[in-house]
Amino acid sequence: QMCIRDRIGGIFCINIPLFSKLNENLKQIEHPFGAKHTITKIVKGLRSIVHWPEQGYPNNDAHILDIHKSLLKQKDLKTNLDDILLKCNKGKKPGFYKFLPAFSGTLKDNSTELIFESHCYKYNKVTLQWIKEDRIKITHETRNKTSLLCRDSYLYATPINFHIENYLFSGRHEIIFKKLSQSNIELINLQGIQVFTFCDRLQFLLPDVIKTITLYLGGLSLNPHLPIIGSHPPRYMENANVQFIKEAIGYEWKKRKNPQRIDLDEKQIKDGDMISMVRFSGMGQIIQWGAGSFLSHVAVAQWIDGELYVLESQNAQYWPVINIQKNKFKDWIQWADNAGFNAVILPLKEEIRKKFNAQKALEWYKTVEGQPYGFHNLLFGWFDTERGNLPSLLSAEIIPIGFSVIERLIPNAVKTIYGEAMNKRLGTQDLTVPEIAVEIAKRNLTFGQVMAQVERDGWEYSNGKSYVCSSFVAGFYKEAGIFGNIEFEATELTPKDVYILDIFDREPELPEICKQTDPDLPYCQILGHWKIELPGYGTLKPYAHMSEKCSSLAPLFEREENC
Repeated sequence: QMCIRDRIGGIFCINIPLFSKLNENLKQIEHPFGAKHTITKIVKGLRSIVHWPEQGYPNNDAHILDIHKSLLKQKDLKTNLDDILLKCNKGKKPGFYKFLPAFSGTLKDNSTELIFESHCYKYNKVTLQWIKEDRIKITHETRNKTSLLCRDSYLYATPINFHIENYLFSGRHEIIFKKLSQSNIELINLQGIQVFTFCDRLQFLLPDVIKTITLYLGGLSLNPHLPIIGSHPPRYMENANVQFIKEAIGYEWKKRKNPQRIDLDEKQIKDGDMISMVRFSGMGQIIQWGAGSFLSHVAVAQWIDGELYVLESQNAQYWPVINIQKNKFKDWIQWADNAGFNAVILPLKEEIRKKFNAQKALEWYKTVEGQPYGFHNLLFGWFDTERGNLPSLLSAEIIPIGFSVIERLIPNAVKTIYGEAMNKRLGTQDLTVPEIAVEIAKRNLTFGQVMAQVERDGWEYSNGKSYVCSSFVAGFYKEAGIFGNIEFEATELTPKDVYILDIFDREPELPEICKQTDPDLPYCQILGHWKIELPGYGTLKPYAHMSEKCSSLAPLFEREENC
Protein backbone atom coordinates (compact mmCIF):
# COMPACT_ATOMS: atom_id res chain seq x y z
CA GLN A 1 0.00 0.00 0.00
CA MET A 2 1.45 3.36 -1.03
CA CYS A 3 0.39 7.01 -0.79
CA ILE A 4 2.05 9.68 -2.92
CA ARG A 5 1.51 13.39 -3.49
CA ASP A 6 0.91 14.29 -7.12
CA ARG A 7 1.90 17.49 -8.90
CA ILE A 8 -1.59 18.98 -8.66
CA GLY A 9 -1.54 18.92 -4.87
CA GLY A 10 -3.64 15.84 -4.13
CA ILE A 11 -2.46 12.85 -2.14
CA PHE A 12 -2.95 9.55 -3.87
CA CYS A 13 -2.82 5.96 -2.61
CA ILE A 14 -3.33 3.21 -5.16
CA ASN A 15 -3.74 -0.57 -5.26
CA ILE A 16 -2.59 -2.47 -8.33
CA PRO A 17 -4.41 -5.74 -9.11
CA LEU A 18 -2.00 -8.62 -9.80
CA PHE A 19 -2.62 -12.18 -10.83
CA SER A 20 0.04 -13.32 -8.38
CA LYS A 21 0.27 -12.53 -4.68
CA LEU A 22 0.99 -8.84 -4.02
CA ASN A 23 4.43 -7.98 -2.71
CA GLU A 24 4.82 -5.62 0.22
CA ASN A 25 6.83 -3.17 -1.92
CA LEU A 26 4.35 -1.84 -4.38
CA LYS A 27 5.54 -0.13 -7.53
CA GLN A 28 4.98 3.63 -7.46
CA ILE A 29 2.64 4.97 -10.13
CA GLU A 30 1.48 8.47 -11.00
CA HIS A 31 -2.03 9.43 -9.87
CA PRO A 32 -3.90 11.68 -12.30
CA PHE A 33 -7.04 12.48 -10.30
CA GLY A 34 -5.84 15.07 -7.79
CA ALA A 35 -6.54 13.01 -4.68
CA LYS A 36 -4.73 10.62 -2.38
CA HIS A 37 -5.58 7.10 -3.47
CA THR A 38 -4.33 3.71 -2.22
CA ILE A 39 -5.28 0.35 -3.65
CA THR A 40 -4.79 -3.05 -2.02
CA LYS A 41 -6.02 -6.43 -3.10
CA ILE A 42 -8.75 -8.07 -1.06
CA VAL A 43 -10.56 -11.32 -1.65
CA LYS A 44 -11.79 -11.29 -5.27
CA GLY A 45 -11.48 -7.55 -5.66
CA LEU A 46 -9.77 -4.27 -4.80
CA ARG A 47 -9.84 -1.76 -1.97
CA SER A 48 -9.21 1.95 -2.69
CA ILE A 49 -8.66 4.62 -0.03
CA VAL A 50 -9.20 8.16 -1.31
CA HIS A 51 -8.37 11.47 0.42
CA TRP A 52 -10.39 14.10 -1.41
CA PRO A 53 -8.57 17.47 -1.46
CA GLU A 54 -10.21 20.30 0.45
CA GLN A 55 -10.06 22.54 -2.63
CA GLY A 56 -12.16 20.11 -4.64
CA TYR A 57 -11.52 19.31 -8.26
CA PRO A 58 -8.05 19.71 -9.72
CA ASN A 59 -7.68 22.94 -11.63
CA ASN A 60 -4.73 21.92 -13.75
CA ASP A 61 -5.19 21.42 -17.49
CA ALA A 62 -2.91 18.37 -17.33
CA HIS A 63 -5.66 16.58 -15.43
CA ILE A 64 -7.55 15.39 -18.52
CA LEU A 65 -4.39 14.35 -20.32
CA ASP A 66 -3.16 12.40 -17.30
CA ILE A 67 -6.48 10.62 -16.95
CA HIS A 68 -6.25 9.47 -20.54
CA LYS A 69 -2.63 8.33 -20.10
CA SER A 70 -3.60 6.34 -17.04
CA LEU A 71 -6.61 4.68 -18.61
CA LEU A 72 -4.77 3.88 -21.80
CA LYS A 73 -2.61 1.33 -19.98
CA GLN A 74 -5.33 -1.28 -20.41
CA LYS A 75 -7.21 -1.80 -23.67
CA ASP A 76 -10.83 -2.80 -23.97
CA LEU A 77 -11.22 -5.02 -27.02
CA LYS A 78 -14.99 -5.34 -26.74
CA THR A 79 -16.76 -3.91 -29.77
CA ASN A 80 -20.29 -2.67 -30.32
CA LEU A 81 -21.69 -2.31 -33.82
CA ASP A 82 -24.69 -0.20 -32.82
CA ASP A 83 -23.30 3.11 -34.12
CA ILE A 84 -26.29 4.28 -36.15
CA LEU A 85 -27.40 6.92 -33.64
CA LEU A 86 -25.27 8.50 -30.96
CA LYS A 87 -25.78 6.42 -27.80
CA CYS A 88 -23.95 5.65 -24.60
CA ASN A 89 -22.17 2.56 -25.82
CA LYS A 90 -18.69 1.51 -26.74
CA GLY A 91 -18.12 1.87 -30.47
CA LYS A 92 -15.33 0.58 -32.61
CA LYS A 93 -13.86 4.07 -33.10
CA PRO A 94 -13.84 7.43 -31.27
CA GLY A 95 -17.11 9.34 -31.28
CA PHE A 96 -18.54 12.81 -30.71
CA TYR A 97 -19.20 13.55 -27.01
CA LYS A 98 -18.61 9.88 -26.12
CA PHE A 99 -16.27 10.95 -23.30
CA LEU A 100 -19.37 11.78 -21.22
CA PRO A 101 -20.48 9.35 -18.49
CA ALA A 102 -24.03 8.04 -18.08
CA PHE A 103 -25.87 8.34 -14.79
CA SER A 104 -26.28 5.01 -12.97
CA GLY A 105 -27.79 6.11 -9.65
CA THR A 106 -27.33 7.87 -6.30
CA LEU A 107 -25.97 6.48 -3.03
CA LYS A 108 -27.61 8.40 -0.19
CA ASP A 109 -27.21 6.34 2.99
CA ASN A 110 -26.43 2.90 4.39
CA SER A 111 -29.71 1.49 3.11
CA THR A 112 -29.14 2.47 -0.52
CA GLU A 113 -28.34 -0.32 -2.94
CA LEU A 114 -27.75 0.39 -6.63
CA ILE A 115 -28.07 -2.51 -9.06
CA PHE A 116 -27.50 -1.88 -12.76
CA GLU A 117 -25.91 -3.24 -15.93
CA SER A 118 -22.88 -1.72 -17.63
CA HIS A 119 -21.20 -2.41 -20.95
CA CYS A 120 -18.77 -4.95 -19.55
CA TYR A 121 -20.53 -6.21 -16.44
CA LYS A 122 -24.09 -7.50 -16.60
CA TYR A 123 -24.33 -7.11 -12.83
CA ASN A 124 -23.19 -4.13 -10.77
CA LYS A 125 -24.18 -3.66 -7.13
CA VAL A 126 -22.99 -0.51 -5.33
CA THR A 127 -23.57 0.34 -1.66
CA LEU A 128 -22.48 3.12 0.70
CA GLN A 129 -21.57 2.80 4.37
CA TRP A 130 -20.58 5.50 6.86
CA ILE A 131 -17.56 4.15 8.79
CA LYS A 132 -16.82 7.25 10.84
CA GLU A 133 -18.10 10.80 10.95
CA ASP A 134 -15.63 11.84 8.23
CA ARG A 135 -15.22 8.51 6.44
CA ILE A 136 -17.39 6.47 4.08
CA LYS A 137 -16.93 3.21 2.25
CA ILE A 138 -18.38 2.45 -1.18
CA THR A 139 -18.55 -1.22 -2.10
CA HIS A 140 -18.88 -1.94 -5.82
CA GLU A 141 -19.48 -5.54 -6.80
CA THR A 142 -19.03 -6.48 -10.48
CA ARG A 143 -20.09 -9.80 -12.01
CA ASN A 144 -20.93 -11.55 -15.29
CA LYS A 145 -18.40 -10.08 -17.75
CA THR A 146 -19.49 -9.90 -21.36
CA SER A 147 -15.99 -10.69 -22.63
CA LEU A 148 -12.64 -11.71 -21.18
CA LEU A 149 -10.77 -8.46 -21.83
CA CYS A 150 -13.56 -5.92 -21.34
CA ARG A 151 -13.46 -3.39 -18.53
CA ASP A 152 -15.61 -0.50 -17.35
CA SER A 153 -14.83 2.88 -15.81
CA TYR A 154 -16.98 4.49 -13.16
CA LEU A 155 -17.26 8.02 -11.80
CA TYR A 156 -18.23 8.61 -8.15
CA ALA A 157 -18.99 12.28 -7.64
CA THR A 158 -20.56 15.14 -5.77
CA PRO A 159 -20.56 18.76 -7.00
CA ILE A 160 -17.46 19.26 -4.82
CA ASN A 161 -15.26 16.28 -5.72
CA PHE A 162 -15.06 13.21 -7.89
CA HIS A 163 -13.16 9.95 -8.18
CA ILE A 164 -12.72 7.55 -11.11
CA GLU A 165 -12.17 3.80 -10.99
CA ASN A 166 -11.88 1.25 -13.78
CA TYR A 167 -12.29 -2.47 -13.23
CA LEU A 168 -10.83 -5.19 -15.39
CA PHE A 169 -11.70 -8.02 -13.01
CA SER A 170 -15.00 -9.19 -11.59
CA GLY A 171 -15.22 -9.07 -7.82
CA ARG A 172 -15.92 -6.93 -4.79
CA HIS A 173 -14.19 -3.55 -4.89
CA GLU A 174 -14.06 -1.11 -1.98
CA ILE A 175 -13.44 2.63 -2.06
CA ILE A 176 -12.92 4.40 1.26
CA PHE A 177 -13.21 8.19 1.31
CA LYS A 178 -11.29 9.55 4.31
CA LYS A 179 -11.02 12.93 6.05
CA LEU A 180 -14.05 14.39 4.31
CA SER A 181 -14.45 18.13 4.67
CA GLN A 182 -17.51 19.49 6.45
CA SER A 183 -18.98 20.71 3.15
CA ASN A 184 -18.52 17.26 1.63
CA ILE A 185 -20.15 15.61 4.64
CA GLU A 186 -23.14 17.95 4.46
CA LEU A 187 -23.59 17.44 0.73
CA ILE A 188 -23.28 13.65 0.94
CA ASN A 189 -25.82 13.54 3.79
CA LEU A 190 -28.25 15.69 1.83
CA GLN A 191 -27.70 14.63 -1.76
CA GLY A 192 -25.58 11.48 -1.65
CA ILE A 193 -22.82 10.37 -4.01
CA GLN A 194 -23.77 9.95 -7.63
CA VAL A 195 -22.48 7.02 -9.65
CA PHE A 196 -21.83 7.20 -13.40
CA THR A 197 -20.58 4.72 -15.98
CA PHE A 198 -18.36 6.03 -18.78
CA CYS A 199 -19.87 5.54 -22.21
CA ASP A 200 -16.84 4.78 -24.34
CA ARG A 201 -13.89 2.44 -24.17
CA LEU A 202 -10.92 3.74 -22.25
CA GLN A 203 -8.41 4.20 -25.03
CA PHE A 204 -10.90 6.44 -26.87
CA LEU A 205 -11.33 8.97 -24.05
CA LEU A 206 -8.90 11.58 -25.36
CA PRO A 207 -9.67 10.86 -29.04
CA ASP A 208 -13.36 11.43 -28.20
CA VAL A 209 -12.47 14.84 -26.77
CA ILE A 210 -10.30 15.75 -29.77
CA LYS A 211 -12.97 14.63 -32.24
CA THR A 212 -15.56 16.75 -30.43
CA ILE A 213 -13.27 19.79 -30.44
CA THR A 214 -13.19 19.67 -34.27
CA LEU A 215 -16.85 20.74 -34.18
CA TYR A 216 -15.79 24.10 -32.68
CA LEU A 217 -12.22 24.71 -33.82
CA GLY A 218 -12.29 27.32 -36.56
CA GLY A 219 -14.10 30.37 -37.87
CA LEU A 220 -13.24 32.47 -34.83
CA SER A 221 -12.21 35.87 -36.19
CA LEU A 222 -13.56 38.70 -38.34
CA ASN A 223 -11.23 38.28 -41.31
CA PRO A 224 -12.94 36.24 -44.07
CA HIS A 225 -9.64 35.64 -45.89
CA LEU A 226 -7.72 33.86 -43.13
CA PRO A 227 -7.67 30.04 -43.35
CA ILE A 228 -9.07 28.04 -40.41
CA ILE A 229 -9.25 30.93 -37.91
CA GLY A 230 -10.98 33.35 -40.29
CA SER A 231 -14.66 34.29 -40.06
CA HIS A 232 -15.88 31.39 -42.18
CA PRO A 233 -15.99 27.85 -40.71
CA PRO A 234 -13.34 25.75 -42.47
CA ARG A 235 -14.49 22.84 -44.59
CA TYR A 236 -13.38 20.18 -42.10
CA MET A 237 -15.43 21.91 -39.40
CA GLU A 238 -18.59 22.05 -41.50
CA ASN A 239 -18.18 18.42 -42.57
CA ALA A 240 -17.60 17.33 -38.97
CA ASN A 241 -20.80 19.04 -37.83
CA VAL A 242 -22.79 17.54 -40.69
CA GLN A 243 -21.44 14.11 -39.76
CA PHE A 244 -22.21 14.70 -36.09
CA ILE A 245 -25.86 15.49 -36.80
CA LYS A 246 -26.15 12.41 -39.00
CA GLU A 247 -24.82 10.24 -36.18
CA ALA A 248 -26.72 12.04 -33.43
CA ILE A 249 -30.25 12.22 -34.84
CA GLY A 250 -30.12 10.47 -38.21
CA TYR A 251 -30.65 13.62 -40.30
CA GLU A 252 -28.32 14.26 -43.23
CA TRP A 253 -27.81 17.85 -44.31
CA LYS A 254 -27.92 18.26 -48.09
CA LYS A 255 -25.90 20.61 -50.24
CA ARG A 256 -27.72 23.09 -52.44
CA LYS A 257 -27.44 22.39 -56.16
CA ASN A 258 -26.92 26.09 -56.87
CA PRO A 259 -25.24 27.53 -53.76
CA GLN A 260 -25.30 31.15 -54.80
CA ARG A 261 -25.82 34.26 -52.77
CA ILE A 262 -29.10 35.91 -53.74
CA ASP A 263 -29.14 39.69 -53.42
CA LEU A 264 -32.83 40.43 -53.33
CA ASP A 265 -34.36 43.79 -54.03
CA GLU A 266 -34.71 45.04 -50.45
CA LYS A 267 -38.31 46.08 -51.15
CA GLN A 268 -39.17 42.37 -51.34
CA ILE A 269 -38.38 42.06 -47.62
CA LYS A 270 -41.13 43.33 -45.33
CA ASP A 271 -41.44 44.44 -41.71
CA GLY A 272 -41.35 41.45 -39.37
CA ASP A 273 -39.99 38.90 -41.84
CA MET A 274 -37.73 36.53 -39.93
CA ILE A 275 -34.22 36.09 -41.26
CA SER A 276 -33.23 32.61 -40.19
CA MET A 277 -29.80 30.99 -40.21
CA VAL A 278 -27.67 28.01 -39.41
CA ARG A 279 -23.89 27.99 -39.10
CA PHE A 280 -21.92 24.76 -38.83
CA SER A 281 -19.75 25.71 -35.90
CA GLY A 282 -20.71 23.34 -33.08
CA MET A 283 -23.11 25.41 -31.02
CA GLY A 284 -25.80 25.41 -33.69
CA GLN A 285 -25.60 21.65 -33.90
CA ILE A 286 -25.92 21.34 -30.11
CA ILE A 287 -29.19 23.28 -30.52
CA GLN A 288 -30.31 20.86 -33.22
CA TRP A 289 -29.31 17.81 -31.15
CA GLY A 290 -30.97 19.06 -27.97
CA ALA A 291 -33.95 21.07 -29.18
CA GLY A 292 -34.55 19.68 -32.67
CA SER A 293 -34.02 23.10 -34.25
CA PHE A 294 -32.76 23.25 -37.82
CA LEU A 295 -31.87 26.90 -37.23
CA SER A 296 -29.19 28.16 -34.89
CA HIS A 297 -29.82 31.89 -35.16
CA VAL A 298 -32.77 34.13 -36.03
CA ALA A 299 -33.22 37.85 -36.59
CA VAL A 300 -36.01 40.13 -37.74
CA ALA A 301 -36.24 42.57 -40.66
CA GLN A 302 -37.54 46.07 -40.05
CA TRP A 303 -37.78 49.22 -42.13
CA ILE A 304 -36.68 52.33 -40.21
CA ASP A 305 -36.74 55.80 -41.80
CA GLY A 306 -36.78 54.34 -45.29
CA GLU A 307 -33.83 51.97 -44.66
CA LEU A 308 -34.02 48.18 -44.25
CA TYR A 309 -32.42 46.96 -41.02
CA VAL A 310 -31.82 43.60 -39.42
CA LEU A 311 -32.49 43.52 -35.67
CA GLU A 312 -30.99 40.72 -33.57
CA SER A 313 -29.35 39.56 -30.36
CA GLN A 314 -25.84 38.45 -31.27
CA ASN A 315 -22.52 37.77 -29.60
CA ALA A 316 -19.81 35.99 -31.57
CA GLN A 317 -16.13 36.41 -32.37
CA TYR A 318 -16.88 36.33 -36.10
CA TRP A 319 -19.46 39.16 -35.91
CA PRO A 320 -18.39 42.84 -35.93
CA VAL A 321 -21.03 43.96 -33.40
CA ILE A 322 -22.15 42.32 -30.16
CA ASN A 323 -25.29 42.54 -27.98
CA ILE A 324 -28.81 43.49 -29.08
CA GLN A 325 -28.32 45.51 -32.24
CA LYS A 326 -29.64 46.78 -35.54
CA ASN A 327 -27.61 46.91 -38.75
CA LYS A 328 -28.41 47.99 -42.28
CA PHE A 329 -29.36 44.98 -44.37
CA LYS A 330 -26.71 45.70 -46.98
CA ASP A 331 -24.03 45.52 -44.27
CA TRP A 332 -25.63 42.61 -42.50
CA ILE A 333 -25.77 40.33 -45.54
CA GLN A 334 -22.07 40.84 -46.24
CA TRP A 335 -21.16 40.06 -42.64
CA ALA A 336 -23.40 36.98 -42.71
CA ASP A 337 -21.77 35.83 -45.93
CA ASN A 338 -18.32 36.33 -44.42
CA ALA A 339 -19.38 34.36 -41.35
CA GLY A 340 -20.47 31.33 -43.35
CA PHE A 341 -24.16 31.57 -42.53
CA ASN A 342 -26.76 29.61 -44.45
CA ALA A 343 -29.81 31.90 -44.42
CA VAL A 344 -33.45 31.97 -45.47
CA ILE A 345 -36.13 34.63 -45.21
CA LEU A 346 -39.40 33.51 -43.64
CA PRO A 347 -42.20 35.95 -44.57
CA LEU A 348 -45.10 36.65 -42.26
CA LYS A 349 -48.62 35.78 -43.37
CA GLU A 350 -50.53 38.74 -44.75
CA GLU A 351 -53.19 38.54 -42.02
CA ILE A 352 -50.41 38.49 -39.42
CA ARG A 353 -48.62 41.37 -41.11
CA LYS A 354 -51.78 43.45 -40.82
CA LYS A 355 -51.64 43.01 -37.03
CA PHE A 356 -47.96 43.97 -36.91
CA ASN A 357 -47.53 47.28 -35.08
CA ALA A 358 -44.04 48.40 -36.08
CA GLN A 359 -44.12 51.50 -33.91
CA LYS A 360 -44.78 49.56 -30.69
CA ALA A 361 -42.22 46.94 -31.61
CA LEU A 362 -39.56 49.60 -32.19
CA GLU A 363 -40.43 51.36 -28.95
CA TRP A 364 -39.76 48.09 -27.12
CA TYR A 365 -36.58 47.55 -29.13
CA LYS A 366 -35.20 50.88 -27.93
CA THR A 367 -35.55 49.69 -24.31
CA VAL A 368 -33.32 46.67 -24.92
CA GLU A 369 -30.95 47.93 -27.63
CA GLY A 370 -27.32 47.48 -26.59
CA GLN A 371 -28.10 45.07 -23.78
CA PRO A 372 -25.89 41.97 -23.60
CA TYR A 373 -26.71 38.77 -25.42
CA GLY A 374 -28.84 36.46 -23.28
CA PHE A 375 -26.22 34.08 -21.96
CA HIS A 376 -28.12 33.91 -18.66
CA ASN A 377 -31.03 32.00 -20.22
CA LEU A 378 -29.21 30.33 -23.09
CA LEU A 379 -29.81 26.90 -21.51
CA PHE A 380 -33.05 27.61 -19.72
CA GLY A 381 -35.30 28.46 -22.66
CA TRP A 382 -34.44 25.05 -24.09
CA PHE A 383 -34.65 23.15 -20.78
CA ASP A 384 -38.42 22.77 -20.18
CA THR A 385 -38.68 19.43 -18.37
CA GLU A 386 -36.70 17.51 -15.79
CA ARG A 387 -35.41 14.93 -18.29
CA GLY A 388 -37.27 15.37 -21.57
CA ASN A 389 -34.87 17.83 -23.25
CA LEU A 390 -31.54 16.11 -22.80
CA PRO A 391 -29.57 14.66 -25.72
CA SER A 392 -28.83 10.95 -25.59
CA LEU A 393 -25.37 11.33 -24.03
CA LEU A 394 -26.20 13.98 -21.44
CA SER A 395 -27.79 13.35 -18.06
CA ALA A 396 -29.25 16.00 -15.77
CA GLU A 397 -27.02 14.75 -12.96
CA ILE A 398 -23.73 15.38 -14.78
CA ILE A 399 -24.57 19.02 -15.56
CA PRO A 400 -23.90 20.48 -12.07
CA ILE A 401 -20.80 18.32 -11.69
CA GLY A 402 -19.43 19.59 -15.00
CA PHE A 403 -20.24 23.19 -14.15
CA SER A 404 -18.62 22.78 -10.73
CA VAL A 405 -15.39 21.69 -12.41
CA ILE A 406 -15.48 24.63 -14.83
CA GLU A 407 -16.44 27.06 -12.07
CA ARG A 408 -13.09 26.53 -10.38
CA LEU A 409 -11.32 27.51 -13.59
CA ILE A 410 -13.54 30.29 -15.00
CA PRO A 411 -16.05 31.24 -12.26
CA ASN A 412 -17.47 34.31 -14.02
CA ALA A 413 -18.42 32.30 -17.11
CA VAL A 414 -20.28 29.71 -15.05
CA LYS A 415 -22.00 32.44 -13.07
CA THR A 416 -23.20 34.02 -16.32
CA ILE A 417 -24.35 30.89 -18.11
CA TYR A 418 -25.64 28.88 -15.16
CA GLY A 419 -25.22 30.33 -11.68
CA GLU A 420 -27.32 33.49 -11.89
CA ALA A 421 -30.28 31.73 -13.48
CA MET A 422 -30.19 28.95 -10.88
CA ASN A 423 -29.99 31.50 -8.05
CA LYS A 424 -32.91 33.35 -9.63
CA ARG A 425 -35.02 30.19 -9.54
CA LEU A 426 -34.10 29.46 -5.94
CA GLY A 427 -34.54 33.03 -4.73
CA THR A 428 -30.91 33.12 -3.58
CA GLN A 429 -27.90 35.26 -4.46
CA ASP A 430 -24.31 34.49 -5.44
CA LEU A 431 -24.37 30.81 -4.45
CA THR A 432 -21.69 28.70 -6.13
CA VAL A 433 -22.62 25.44 -7.84
CA PRO A 434 -21.81 23.29 -4.74
CA GLU A 435 -23.79 25.71 -2.57
CA ILE A 436 -26.67 25.54 -5.05
CA ALA A 437 -26.50 21.75 -4.77
CA VAL A 438 -26.88 21.96 -0.98
CA GLU A 439 -29.81 24.36 -1.28
CA ILE A 440 -31.57 22.13 -3.83
CA ALA A 441 -31.06 19.07 -1.64
CA LYS A 442 -32.44 20.89 1.42
CA ARG A 443 -35.62 21.62 -0.55
CA ASN A 444 -35.91 18.00 -1.70
CA LEU A 445 -35.65 19.06 -5.35
CA THR A 446 -33.44 17.98 -8.24
CA PHE A 447 -31.27 20.08 -10.53
CA GLY A 448 -33.52 19.08 -13.43
CA GLN A 449 -36.63 20.32 -11.65
CA VAL A 450 -35.03 23.67 -10.86
CA MET A 451 -33.65 24.12 -14.37
CA ALA A 452 -37.09 23.36 -15.83
CA GLN A 453 -38.74 26.27 -14.01
CA VAL A 454 -40.15 28.78 -16.48
CA GLU A 455 -37.90 31.66 -17.50
CA ARG A 456 -39.76 34.98 -17.09
CA ASP A 457 -39.52 37.87 -19.54
CA GLY A 458 -39.21 40.48 -16.82
CA TRP A 459 -36.34 38.91 -14.90
CA GLU A 460 -33.44 41.27 -14.32
CA TYR A 461 -29.96 39.76 -14.15
CA SER A 462 -26.76 41.46 -13.05
CA ASN A 463 -26.43 43.17 -16.44
CA GLY A 464 -30.10 43.66 -17.27
CA LYS A 465 -32.75 41.60 -19.04
CA SER A 466 -31.55 38.57 -20.95
CA TYR A 467 -32.58 37.64 -24.49
CA VAL A 468 -31.01 35.06 -26.80
CA CYS A 469 -31.68 35.44 -30.51
CA SER A 470 -35.00 33.56 -30.59
CA SER A 471 -36.41 35.10 -27.42
CA PHE A 472 -35.51 38.54 -28.77
CA VAL A 473 -37.43 37.88 -32.01
CA ALA A 474 -40.35 36.39 -30.05
CA GLY A 475 -40.34 39.43 -27.76
CA PHE A 476 -40.30 41.76 -30.78
CA TYR A 477 -43.30 39.93 -32.28
CA LYS A 478 -45.06 39.95 -28.92
CA GLU A 479 -44.68 43.72 -28.57
CA ALA A 480 -45.78 44.17 -32.19
CA GLY A 481 -49.13 42.68 -31.19
CA ILE A 482 -49.26 39.74 -33.60
CA PHE A 483 -50.21 37.31 -30.80
CA GLY A 484 -53.07 39.44 -29.51
CA ASN A 485 -53.81 38.74 -25.84
CA ILE A 486 -52.08 35.35 -25.71
CA GLU A 487 -49.89 35.22 -22.60
CA PHE A 488 -46.50 33.54 -22.93
CA GLU A 489 -42.85 34.07 -22.06
CA ALA A 490 -40.72 35.06 -25.06
CA THR A 491 -37.63 33.92 -23.12
CA GLU A 492 -38.92 30.33 -23.28
CA LEU A 493 -38.81 30.09 -27.09
CA THR A 494 -35.99 28.39 -29.00
CA PRO A 495 -35.43 29.03 -32.73
CA LYS A 496 -37.58 25.99 -33.52
CA ASP A 497 -40.34 27.19 -31.19
CA VAL A 498 -40.52 30.35 -33.30
CA TYR A 499 -40.31 28.94 -36.84
CA ILE A 500 -43.00 26.29 -36.26
CA LEU A 501 -45.56 28.95 -35.30
CA ASP A 502 -48.45 29.43 -37.70
CA ILE A 503 -47.55 33.05 -38.37
CA PHE A 504 -45.44 32.50 -41.48
CA ASP A 505 -46.63 32.27 -45.08
CA ARG A 506 -46.09 28.69 -46.26
CA GLU A 507 -47.11 29.48 -49.84
CA PRO A 508 -45.66 32.92 -50.60
CA GLU A 509 -45.11 34.34 -54.06
CA LEU A 510 -41.32 34.01 -54.24
CA PRO A 511 -39.01 36.00 -56.51
CA GLU A 512 -38.20 34.06 -59.67
CA ILE A 513 -34.51 33.71 -58.81
CA CYS A 514 -35.43 32.02 -55.53
CA LYS A 515 -37.69 29.50 -57.28
CA GLN A 516 -35.03 28.74 -59.85
CA THR A 517 -32.24 28.33 -57.31
CA ASP A 518 -34.15 26.21 -54.75
CA PRO A 519 -37.38 25.05 -56.43
CA ASP A 520 -38.37 22.70 -53.60
CA LEU A 521 -38.15 25.25 -50.77
CA PRO A 522 -41.25 27.26 -49.68
CA TYR A 523 -39.09 30.27 -48.82
CA CYS A 524 -36.09 32.04 -50.32
CA GLN A 525 -32.63 30.89 -49.31
CA ILE A 526 -30.29 33.82 -49.78
CA LEU A 527 -27.01 32.42 -48.42
CA GLY A 528 -25.08 29.21 -47.97
CA HIS A 529 -24.01 25.89 -49.42
CA TRP A 530 -26.34 23.81 -47.26
CA LYS A 531 -30.06 23.55 -47.94
CA ILE A 532 -32.22 24.68 -45.00
CA GLU A 533 -35.20 22.38 -44.51
CA LEU A 534 -37.56 23.17 -41.63
CA PRO A 535 -39.79 20.26 -40.57
CA GLY A 536 -42.98 21.56 -38.98
CA TYR A 537 -42.49 25.04 -40.42
CA GLY A 538 -45.49 27.33 -39.86
CA THR A 539 -47.81 24.64 -38.49
CA LEU A 540 -48.36 25.40 -34.78
CA LYS A 541 -51.16 27.73 -33.75
CA PRO A 542 -49.93 30.06 -30.98
CA TYR A 543 -51.42 29.34 -27.54
CA ALA A 544 -51.13 30.56 -23.96
CA HIS A 545 -47.94 29.59 -22.09
CA MET A 546 -46.58 27.94 -25.22
CA SER A 547 -43.27 26.08 -25.15
CA GLU A 548 -42.97 26.19 -21.37
CA LYS A 549 -43.15 22.42 -20.67
CA CYS A 550 -42.20 20.76 -23.96
CA SER A 551 -40.04 17.69 -24.43
CA SER A 552 -37.51 17.59 -27.26
CA LEU A 553 -35.99 14.13 -27.47
CA ALA A 554 -34.11 13.01 -30.58
CA PRO A 555 -34.63 11.79 -33.19
CA LEU A 556 -38.34 12.68 -33.55
CA PHE A 557 -38.46 15.66 -31.16
CA GLU A 558 -42.14 15.10 -30.52
CA ARG A 559 -43.78 17.68 -28.29
CA GLU A 560 -46.78 17.20 -26.07
CA GLU A 561 -50.01 18.95 -26.99
CA ASN A 562 -50.23 22.48 -25.56
CA CYS A 563 -47.02 21.95 -23.63
